[in-house]
Amino acid sequence: MNEQCIYNERNSFYPPSFTIDLIILDIMMPKLDGWSVCKRIREKSVVPIIILTARSDEEDTLLGFELGADDYVTKPYSPRVYWQGQNVY
Repeated sequence: MNEQCIYNERNSFYPPSFTIDLIILDIMMPKLDGWSVCKRIREKSVVPIIILTARSDEEDTLLGFELGADDYVTKPYSPRVYWQGQNVY
């Protein structure tokens, strides 16, 4: 079992009382940016992380992968097309 964590309002991470199978993460959040969250999660867990964001610059995409994201999806997007590409649909 891998160690997983959740961010709370006090800027700290703690282990949840449930199993996390997938994290869908936005970059532009009010208190802690998604880059920091992705990095901190990846330090403790191998749970898959999909970044879903409006930031579509090539540099942002590359940074997402460098920080450990498993996929980087820009908005707007089609959920049906995305999941079809993942062979999940």
